[in-house]
Amino acid sequence: MNRRIVLLLTLVAAAAVAVAVFVLPSGSTAGTQAAGSGGGELALAEQPRVGAADAPVDVVVFEDFLCPHCRTFAENVAPRLKRDYVDGGDVAYHMKNFVVMGPESERVAQVGECVAEQGDDAFWRFEEVAFRAQDTLNEANAVALAERYVDGLDADALASCIASGRGLEAAKADTDRAVALGLRGTPSVVVNGEFVPAANYADVVAAIDDALADAR
Repeated sequence: MNRRIVLLLTLVAAAAVAVAVFVLPSGSTAGTQAAGSGGGELALAEQPRVGAADAPVDVVVFEDFLCPHCRTFAENVAPRLKRDYVDGGDVAYHMKNFVVMGPESERVAQVGECVAEQGDDAFWRFEEVAFRAQDTLNEANAVALAERYVDGLDADALASCIASGRGLEAAKADTDRAVALGLRGTPSVVVNGEFVPAANYADVVAAIDDALADAR
């Protein structure tokens, strides 16, 4: 095979990979296997949570801070879920990283992980402002947003965490877990260990209601 053909095949393969990475955030997820009820396989103990720890249903959202669909979910779907299910004690709502948008996304995710070390309230405030600033979000902006908007944030502790690499390791561990579970896009939603094929309010609510019925 001559060198020109080899080069052409290499370029075609590279283009295919690039398209696959771009397609991941479309919200068209293909993973369907159970993720392990009770959260053991999902490793939820150290994840940001809102809602009672002993709630009968765990909702886990895998997201990427640079994914537009994740921003839509966080701004339009999550508040309704929290109002309708979390506030009444039926659901514990958790977040995990699933980095699909590239290196900058991973760096922002590590900032989120390091903010989360300072408490769940700190993380959820960071998530809110980070998604709001998504169009210009990068690592430096993420740190600046955290320092400006997260009440009581220890900026020195945040910088130390980022420098140590703990946040990056945590973000990578979340992503590795998502891949191992067969998840292929963001946002991906798992309800009591079962993957929800469509990350919209109606489908997530149907899964929650089924899980609540099973728990009764």
